[in-house]
Amino acid sequence: MKKPIAVRSRWMMACLLLAVYLGGLALGWQHYPAIANENGLMENLQALTLGLGALYCLLAATRQARRHGQFVLLSLALGLFGFFLREVDVEKLDLPASLIALGSGAGRNLLLLGGVLALLVVFVRNFRELGSQLVAFLKHEACVPLYLGVGCYLAGDLFDKHLIPVPRETGYFLEELCENAATYFLALGVVWTVRRKPAAKEQAVL
Repeated sequence: MKKPIAVRSRWMMACLLLAVYLGGLALGWQHYPAIANENGLMENLQALTLGLGALYCLLAATRQARRHGQFVLLSLALGLFGFFLREVDVEKLDLPASLIALGSGAGRNLLLLGGVLALLVVFVRNFRELGSQLVAFLKHEACVPLYLGVGCYLAGDLFDKHLIPVPRETGYFLEELCENAATYFLALGVVWTVRRKPAAKEQAVL
């Protein structure tokens, strides 16, 4: 009985924090609509969360002794880094031209593709070990926030493409609100993944 109660408590706390976070953004937007603008506060919060999440995964991976644990954490780091580059206008930053080319447009796509291919090679070469562990991880509770994060990004895309009939300014805000919820869930999933402690009889994922 203790485990279901702990799980419910964890989810209640997570939902409460999300409600406070999104409620604060909504209240702020009512008084300062500019926070939902391009490169505004809401986008910067997303970029900060994603960047710190990717760094957290990388640091956790260096402390992870098991190969499957490292694989999961590096995969999450790459995914968060990809979303980070999506939110940051690298072209507008005061960076060397080579870094700008690598972090935007075709350079960004090639960089992420290289990361995906590298992980794919590792997965194929260690399929017997990683295959079952990856399936176990995808079924674990720690993955639920990750799925919710992707779902929130898809919901935000509906407003971005104006598929839902709302006023333009409201649509911009709702898009950013969905994306802030997405980054919250992704960060939550990362923390739960890193902090997860499998039971003795349970097949270890990390």
